[in-house]
Amino acid sequence: LAGLEIDLYGNREDSDQVKEAGNKLKLVVRVHPDVVCTTTAEALAMGKIVICANHPSNDFFKQFSNCRTYDDGNGFIEATRNAEPAPLTDALRRAFGAIPGSLYPDEEQCKELGLFTLTGRVGSKKDN
Repeated sequence: LAGLEIDLYGNREDSDQVKEAGNKLKLVVRVHPDVVCTTTAEALAMGKIVICANHPSNDFFKQFSNCRTYDDGNGFIEATRNAEPAPLTDALRRAFGAIPGSLYPDEEQCKELGLFTLTGRVGSKKDN
């Protein structure tokens, strides 16, 4: 797990122990006292990988493909090691202005949305 950085959400009684264990393993652990359910839902919606305990309180989150669960310390390590995000689908890439099979944005869609491209802002008055 060398080089791993962890964002820990919640401030339960064991958060200091988790941070201390991370420090012993030379991991960067940032503790955020946020509301866990809201933060988990937001992270899942953004497509981030979420690793949470296999617990009834997390049953709702298990339905999402970017949610990983664990039962014990070894399961946590395994889930963390395998926490690589799935590549974006062509449909999702298109929604963000990408041309399928290309690293370049769709200039016309960017122009319609007023987004930036590799050559600068499109759709501005100077481009018309």
